[in-house]
Amino acid sequence: MAEAILSNLAQNLIQTLASEALRAVASIWGFRSDLQRLEATTNAINNVILDAEDRQTEEHAVQDWLNRLKAVLYTADDLFDEYATLASRKTITRGREDDKESIKRMLLYPAKDEEKVSVVCLVGMGGLGKTALAQVVYNDEAVRNEFHVRLWVCVSEEFDIKVIIQKILKSATNTSPDNQDLDQLQSKLRQVVCNKKYLLVLDDVWNESREEWLKLRRLLVGCDMGSRILVTTRSHNVADIMTDEIPRYDLKGLSAEKSWSLFEKLAFKHGQEQQSPSLVKIGKEIVEKCGNVPLAIRALASYLYGREEEAWLAVKDKELGGIGGQVDTTMEVLKLSYNHLWSPLKQCFAYCSVFPKDYTFEKEVLVRLWIAQGFVFPSSSGQSLEDAGHDYFMQLLQGCFFQDVHRDQPGNIFSCKMHDLIHDLAQRVAGEETRFIESGSRKPDQGVRHLCFGPSLASNESMSSLSSLRSLRTLLFGKGDQGYRIE
Repeated sequence: MAEAILSNLAQNLIQTLASEALRAVASIWGFRSDLQRLEATTNAINNVILDAEDRQTEEHAVQDWLNRLKAVLYTADDLFDEYATLASRKTITRGREDDKESIKRMLLYPAKDEEKVSVVCLVGMGGLGKTALAQVVYNDEAVRNEFHVRLWVCVSEEFDIKVIIQKILKSATNTSPDNQDLDQLQSKLRQVVCNKKYLLVLDDVWNESREEWLKLRRLLVGCDMGSRILVTTRSHNVADIMTDEIPRYDLKGLSAEKSWSLFEKLAFKHGQEQQSPSLVKIGKEIVEKCGNVPLAIRALASYLYGREEEAWLAVKDKELGGIGGQVDTTMEVLKLSYNHLWSPLKQCFAYCSVFPKDYTFEKEVLVRLWIAQGFVFPSSSGQSLEDAGHDYFMQLLQGCFFQDVHRDQPGNIFSCKMHDLIHDLAQRVAGEETRFIESGSRKPDQGVRHLCFGPSLASNESMSSLSSLRSLRTLLFGKGDQGYRIE
């Protein structure tokens, strides 16, 4: 009996490892050979199991080994089933191949009479996949081979020269240049770019002051000819002040065909679209509401996956009229997905806005914070708060509220991030109860309950404003220039 169970487990694992979705993502992420070796090992294990079943052995040592192997295979099966589900939904570049090649050409081929370092701006509304596309280009083999140094910095709303230099140095050296003044940081930055052909990605730039941009650019010119700065931004004004000779690249929404293809792959179980023509008809009307924006399509498709036709009709009939533009339409679609969350999940999601954009959430830390706030309720008397918190996290992840998952060595989810537009939604639903404060931010309202000070604020400055905050339940201080570790 144990051998039969083991053989079924091994066969399930082999099928998962052989899935097209898992293989495609493994190829993109560069571990296809590891996946092939694991599949070969699992096949070998299955052969041993079948041999044991043929022998019908009752030896105690063999039975003990089979029981231990069963435990390992159950764990592996759970892990790869979860991973394959996420992999099948990992559609970062779907429909963006032409855009990728166009941006690569702008980075790799010299423009006429170009300067040593030129700027390429990738412009588009939130949710189109600018950051994801930039990441794919950044990791492309031809791009990796062309540039001696590659650097990635998330800028977001605050364009602080010192903070940006710290982030560039962290990206270059993997160490935090703490406790150094601006002159020291500038000197180190010049050393990093000196006589090197580099690619620097400045992600999510909002600064519209040309003076501030030129201050930073002057520090980045002592490089080899052909260096590039790739900027992602929602603002055409930002693109205008940052680019000169090389034109910006305007990222458009997906075509109707590619929008449907993305929705179809995420909303339907395998073969369901052939069996449910009525859902296909409803789904095509739903896709039209998403304005060809990948993030909105993923959010609604993830919500509808596995649900009855009644839920699909409710989404189709939801009125999104009276909205003032495509950006607002996308936010309304995301809000629709949020509205269907269970109440405790809404609290957990809104709480995430206490952290800054591009923050790397450590799953265990986030779950403990949710538990401390009383947001987590076990689904049964035997479930621990930690396990319930894990379930909450996975529901938000599967609903596309989190992304960019990283795993530890055993394969457990360690950290993730949140899309900027999703973070905007979290801020909107949290209101004034939850605030992240950085240099230049207005003071928190008296009713704030969850508060985090960014690392650029001195502790005495932070503490001086706390005495009047009577409703405060969370107080966090950021430390470090990259990732904002909270202590």
